[in-house]
Amino acid sequence: MPTKKKTKKPHQKHSPPNRKKARGIKKAQNTENAFCAWNTNYIDCGGRWSWNNIDPKIWWDYICKARDDFKTMKWSEIIGKHHHPIDVCKIIPEAQKRLEEINQHDTDVLYSFTIGGSSRIWGIRERSTFKVLWWDPDHEIYPVDKRYT
Repeated sequence: MPTKKKTKKPHQKHSPPNRKKARGIKKAQNTENAFCAWNTNYIDCGGRWSWNNIDPKIWWDYICKARDDFKTMKWSEIIGKHHHPIDVCKIIPEAQKRLEEINQHDTDVLYSFTIGGSSRIWGIRERSTFKVLWWDPDHEIYPVDKRYT
């Protein structure tokens, strides 16, 4: 004689209240007071703004020093006149195409860090991390007209 199968159902004594919300969402979303961490896993070693083209003296004397300085600063201290976000639609078409080639075209904003006169380091900000992409020694990616020239 076949036995009757019992179907098990979970029982809940109480339903969780809907009024509870996760704590710390604003704190987690606000990275302006977080320290800047550099990630060099995304550096572009091909193309026009390759890190392979950098002079070793510039690397040691300027880039490493800047990196060490930025690591001790919060994003709110960094972003300003000389270090700022730039919309991808405003950079030159060649740079936009290069973003596609290196599979980084899903970003709307790049960050430009000034290193000396016209030299720039370009990257992507992901929360508190700066993903380093390009070395732009001649300010070619986002050219601007110089004042008073």
